[in-house]
Amino acid sequence: MTDDYNYDETYVYDSDGPLPVAREITRAAFCGDSFDINNLLTEYHRYQTLEDLRSQLQHWGKTIQQELVNVINEDYGDFIELGQQLDGGVEKVASVETSLRSFRSDVNDIKTKLDDDTQLIDGLLSSQRKLSYLESQIRALITYEQKISDLELELVSEFDSENLRQVLIMNPILAMRSIVVSYLAVKKFPTVFPQPDHPMITSQVSRLGNLRTSINSRMKSLMAEAEPCDKYELILLYRHLGEIKEGIKSLK
Repeated sequence: MTDDYNYDETYVYDSDGPLPVAREITRAAFCGDSFDINNLLTEYHRYQTLEDLRSQLQHWGKTIQQELVNVINEDYGDFIELGQQLDGGVEKVASVETSLRSFRSDVNDIKTKLDDDTQLIDGLLSSQRKLSYLESQIRALITYEQKISDLELELVSEFDSENLRQVLIMNPILAMRSIVVSYLAVKKFPTVFPQPDHPMITSQVSRLGNLRTSINSRMKSLMAEAEPCDKYELILLYRHLGEIKEGIKSLK
C-alpha cells in the first residue's frame, strides 16, 4: 500500500534484505530549478523523526551560510557581481524561509497535540488502575461476606441436634476440621485486607463472634460423643483455634 505522496520503490521492505534506513539530505537536494521544500520534506521524511530532519536542515543552513561568508571574504567584488546576476534569488530564499517557518509551526502544533493526548491517556490509565483496584476490593469484600454466610449455613445444617449423631458416625473429625479451617480463613481476612477498618468488615465482628461461640459449642458436643482416638484430633483443632485450655477442660 502506498501513501498519499510520491511512491519510491527503494522504500519497499524486503524481509530477506537489510533493514531500511533513513536517507541523509545532500547538497544535491537543494540544486535545480525545480527545488520545492515540500517535495524535499516528503522525499526525506521516511524512517526518521521530524527532529532528525530539522537537525539536518539546520546543519546545511549553517554550512551554506558559512560558505557564503567565505565567498564574500575571499572576493567581495565577485560576490557583488554574482548578486547582480542572480534572477529571483532573494525571492527563492524568502520562499524557503516561509515554508520552513510554516513547517516548524505545523511541527509545534503536532507536538502540542501529542502532549495533550499523552496527558489525557495518562489520566485515563490512572483512572482505570484505580477502578480495577476498587473492583478487586469489592470482590474481596463480597467473597468475605459470602464465606461467613456459608459457614453459618454449614454450622446450622450439619450440627443441629437431629444430624449430630449422623455426622459422628460418618466422619466427625473431617466435618469439624472443615468448619475450623473456614472460620480461621474468614478471621484472618481483615488482617490482610488493605482497609481493615472498612465498614463492611467491622459490621461482621458480631457475626464472627457468634460463629466462634457456635463452634465452641459444637466442639464440646463432639468431644462428649467422640471416641477416645478422635478426641486427640479435636484437641488439635482446639489448639488451632487458640483455645487449648478449653479443649483440655472438655475432656473432664
